[in-house]
Amino acid sequence: MRHRHNHSRYIQNAILLGIGICNPWYTRVSKYRERLCFRVFLCHGGNGMNEKYIERKFVEAVKKMGGFAPKFVSPGLDGVPDRLVLLPMARFAFVELKAPGQKMRPLQVKRKRQLEKLGFSVYCVDSLEQIETVLKKIGGDAL
Repeated sequence: MRHRHNHSRYIQNAILLGIGICNPWYTRVSKYRERLCFRVFLCHGGNGMNEKYIERKFVEAVKKMGGFAPKFVSPGLDGVPDRLVLLPMARFAFVELKAPGQKMRPLQVKRKRQLEKLGFSVYCVDSLEQIETVLKKIGGDAL
């Protein structure tokens, strides 16, 4: 094996870009080469807010209202919203969940327009504050 380079410069650059790195390791690529590998995650100001956290809080809020929000997966059709929201009194909507400050991709915007053209409500939630507002819009007088 050849000399292993100090990976601290990669970590410093990642911190400047707002990316976190954990558990760096080296992987043997061939008899004479190694590759630095590491797990990467985005930093959000240390508050722990990411899409999964917002999604979990959203699902909990829907359950508190007596509904449920199954994950929406459509094989062969990319860009569909993340969740279906089903509330009492036949209230229904699609919801795309994003990390704070993230925008929908162009294909997701296209799918949103297609669904809205068919008469469905589609919302994008990227903060905890939006959850209650969106659920009130979907639930209307059902609350």
